[in-house]
Amino acid sequence: MSGEDEVLIFPNGLKHVNEKGFFRTIPVMEGAVEALRYIHEKYDLYIVFAAMEFPNSLQDKYYWLKEHFSFVHWRQVIFCGSKKPMNGDYMIDAHSRNLDTFSGQKIIFSQSPITKKKPRPEYTKNRRLERYLFYFVKCTG
Repeated sequence: MSGEDEVLIFPNGLKHVNEKGFFRTIPVMEGAVEALRYIHEKYDLYIVFAAMEFPNSLQDKYYWLKEHFSFVHWRQVIFCGSKKPMNGDYMIDAHSRNLDTFSGQKIIFSQSPITKKKPRPEYTKNRRLERYLFYFVKCTG
């Protein structure tokens, strides 16, 4: 299963995602800072942004990350056009299309449902990121 196209889900979305500052003002999900700090301290963490489709998002996403996740070093940030080449043990993403070709453990996470399609059964699905990640890290680490 591939993720649904955002244009179908958010028909007016392109109007806003191309505006400078759009990605800079996205709110941080509850518990995300604590969860990623915990992972950062325990594992080799990389933040991967598929950002090339929306050029204004490059700077917005970088400064958003620095503001909210200041413990993540710039060397741990990857900007790309597609997440297909990414390898690792785990990938957490809100879009199943980014997980489809990933060979490690797939964790699909979103703050709210953006699609009615169900992810593949091999994708772990959880909406409470902080609680799930603390439990997951304790069990695997």
